[in-house]
Amino acid sequence: MADNKYVAYSDESKHNDGRYRSISVVSLIDSNTQCLQNQILGVLDSSDVKEFKWSKLESAKYRFAANKIIKLAIEQINRGLLRIDTLTWDIEDSRHKVKERDDIVNLGIMYYKIYKNVIQQRWMKGGQWNLKPDEQSSINWKKLGEILNNSSLSKDHIAKEFEFIFNNRSIYDFNIKSIDQVQSDQEPIIQLADLFAGLGNYSISSHQKYIVWKEINSPQENLFSFSNDIQFSRSDKERFLVISELENLCSICEIEIRSKHSIGFHTPNPKSPLNFWLYNPQAGYDKAPVKNRF
Repeated sequence: MADNKYVAYSDESKHNDGRYRSISVVSLIDSNTQCLQNQILGVLDSSDVKEFKWSKLESAKYRFAANKIIKLAIEQINRGLLRIDTLTWDIEDSRHKVKERDDIVNLGIMYYKIYKNVIQQRWMKGGQWNLKPDEQSSINWKKLGEILNNSSLSKDHIAKEFEFIFNNRSIYDFNIKSIDQVQSDQEPIIQLADLFAGLGNYSISSHQKYIVWKEINSPQENLFSFSNDIQFSRSDKERFLVISELENLCSICEIEIRSKHSIGFHTPNPKSPLNFWLYNPQAGYDKAPVKNRF
């Protein structure tokens, strides 16, 4: 029964800033958690990095650390020990370009969508789940955890408080046993979620710039000339090298992370254990929530 228990670590990238927003969920069997934590700590120690954060990736030291973490993650994925799902949404699309959009409630909706995908479709059905979101999340996970742990509260109460994440059925259908906000420096797997949330977001938001950088740095003769006005910051250069490294590793392992005409990372088959998902509005009715004016 030990292998029926799962844990999902999550972190956000630019949840309230910029055109693109992302969530990454790293999920695995609970009994494998400590081993992976120790392996990430080993990578950080060998890279002389105390705590990895995507926002700090603007030097060779952090690039080397990111590449080592990615290589470790791909190894774990190939062994069937790990999933990484990254959901990105565009606030300029038809769903999100609405007046007085409520970004916090919308973030909760996106958490619901990615958790539904991971918990109900990608692991053994009936498994017990422990959610471990980053402590810096904009969602009040602590309050939701308190509600979840209070058996005297009705389903209707849970739905009222957190209907944008878990409706009155899904919180039980998902078989969530606990929700614990954790500090990234204490739980290194959160740093892995942070890295992939950043990768998913940046691969889309800086896609055109990356294509130019890749052409310029190609060992083959460039067929196109590029404007001298194109400038790459130190952060751009380091992050593009990490994106390129992920592409190379995935190519070797035959993991597809780009669809034919994708802008940035977009996994063609969502069953893939390395899944980049760019959310597309489902229909005209699919609109982001707006703030309560009363």
